[in-house]
Amino acid sequence: MRSDQPPAEVTGGRRRLDIRIHAEGEVDAALRAELGALRVSRVPDGSVLEGTVIDTAELWGLLHRLRRAGLRLRSVDRISGPETPREQSTPAERHYGDGLTARVEVDGYAAALVSMVVGTADVFQTPPSTTLVFKLGDDDTLFDVLAAIEDLALNLRGIHVDG
Repeated sequence: MRSDQPPAEVTGGRRRLDIRIHAEGEVDAALRAELGALRVSRVPDGSVLEGTVIDTAELWGLLHRLRRAGLRLRSVDRISGPETPREQSTPAERHYGDGLTARVEVDGYAAALVSMVVGTADVFQTPPSTTLVFKLGDDDTLFDVLAAIEDLALNLRGIHVDG
């Protein structure tokens, strides 16, 4: 067992994730009630949610709830631990044209596997992770890619949407 992870009996064998989500839009009272212990802060361009989720499955559920509530994801980051994403995993000078671009980072060396499933993304493999960069036609594009990553059982490190 790694020393930076809680014992399996505490988490039921799951890996807890401390996260920060930045979304465009306001989190209303009904959605706040669904979010449980996550802290919600209002910022000029939307809302920031911070807290701990039990595992990647709980994170996926949370992202889908935010989507159903009409919030647009701007970023999802781990905020503690040795696996915190680096600020720039892909070349910053790379230009993807007008519109929104998403950068999704997953654990491990999965470039070949991800390329086969998500064909429209540029894939960068930088230790210890793999990063996909792709244009967002609409909000469904991001969630289609996230669904493919979930199907591959890859651990999410971060999501960044840039305009």
